Amino acid sequence: MKSLFTLGIAAITLVASQAQANTFPNGKSYYGSPAPAGNYRTVDLSQKGPINIVCGETVNFTSQGQTFAWRLSSIQHNRVAVSNFAPAGFDTQGRAVYITPGEHERGG
Repeated sequence: MKSLFTLGIAAITLVASQAQANTFPNGKSYYGSPAPAGNYRTVDLSQKGPINIVCGETVNFTSQGQTFAWRLSSIQHNRVAVSNFAPAGFDTQGRAVYITPGEHERGG
């Protein structure tokens, strides 16, 4: 019975950690932070083609008449699904961004 209880606790812990998989222990996103509405470059997720973003850049994402602003910042510069940081209910259309190192990260 004790081992079944331990197994149950382990399963709950695993599920909880997967639900928080895109955040640091302090709750901040691995991929940046929300930004106030502003005059940033706009990325329309309905348009096809790669979405290249420089680390530290703030972008307006639009989809289905909705918009949100995000300042992208990532330790690993790679492909990131927009769904990893989009607000709940925002249609990301299955798109991803490619985060490249910023000038300050290239020693320039």
